[in-house]
Amino acid sequence: MGDRDELDRILSMKPEYEAVMSEETSEIIELLTGMKFGDEKGGREMVCKAWIDQREYGKAEGKAEDVLDLLSDIGAVRESLREKIFAEKDMDRLRRWLRLAARTDSVDAFEKAMMEV
Repeated sequence: MGDRDELDRILSMKPEYEAVMSEETSEIIELLTGMKFGDEKGGREMVCKAWIDQREYGKAEGKAEDVLDLLSDIGAVRESLREKIFAEKDMDRLRRWLRLAARTDSVDAFEKAMMEV
């Protein structure tokens, strides 16, 4: 099992971060994030939560980019719409917008329908 797999396995155990995290995994997270756990109680849990939050943020940003890529193939995307799409962090809504963008005829039609899906 690689370091990345071990980190994902540990992070998926959410409530018990601190109790199950090995010293090696702690070192990997410290190296990747530049943060130090120190002796502070809950330090490992705090860093793990931050890691998960960052990973989820990256997924949402990638999905928003996919929506915008599809819309850009159809026409020009106004900056205000671009900002609205990038500001959305709800993955279910972003997935619905991606499906809508894949079947819409125009950027305007997408914008009108996006809050209805």
